[in-house]
Amino acid sequence: MSEIVIEPVDEYDILLNEEGEVLIAIRARLGGVNRPQILYDGADRILMYRNADQTIYLANVPQEIRETLKRVSKLLMVEVHDEAIIREYMVPLKMVERLPAMTLSQKV
Repeated sequence: MSEIVIEPVDEYDILLNEEGEVLIAIRARLGGVNRPQILYDGADRILMYRNADQTIYLANVPQEIRETLKRVSKLLMVEVHDEAIIREYMVPLKMVERLPAMTLSQKV
């Protein structure tokens, strides 16, 4: 069984447009995206399954974005390198009661 890497991300941009759509921009990662999924529990963090072996943990979601995240079913994820967009894709967002407990400093 392969290890799932949980990568905490402190630097990202999250934007909300006038139509209530959400865009999250992160640094581009190696490897492709396969059936991405976002889990959100209404708090200040987001868990995104990027592919079967890579999970991204976004902390410190701004308060002003949280209510919108509770209402959307998908958002646009953009991966950037040197100010160039490497890939962009829509990610379904699933509201959950609580995000799974995890230790970010180790692989699971």
